[in-house]
Amino acid sequence: MTEIMPCDIHKEDPLGKPLKYEAKYDLVIASFCLMAGCLSKEEYQQAWQRIATLVKPGGFIIVMDALEETMYLVGGVKFSSVPINMETVKKSVVSAHLEMVKSIEDTFSGEGTDLSDASKWHFTMAKKT
Repeated sequence: MTEIMPCDIHKEDPLGKPLKYEAKYDLVIASFCLMAGCLSKEEYQQAWQRIATLVKPGGFIIVMDALEETMYLVGGVKFSSVPINMETVKKSVVSAHLEMVKSIEDTFSGEGTDLSDASKWHFTMAKKT
């Protein structure tokens, strides 16, 4: 990893057009943020399509997100979230022309479970072919 960059999944080109971001990447990671930036399952699917444009052929996307979450708390402030499920994740991977490499679904437990109404999370790795 060489850099952490801001990304706006609502834009056609999530990184904008600065010259230093013209290259395609081997790996893009979105950790517990992709579904939080979307207002619908359709936007979530479009977000996968947009981040897929950042990855070069043979590269990977790794997404970790909560499942069936409708809200989460940050600093005591409540935010809404689109409640995705694994079916939505799988459809999003296919719509982005990616190949599912690995997907893990598990339940939340332990510290921090009071900050969200999600009961599960997923880890998904997809490859751009």
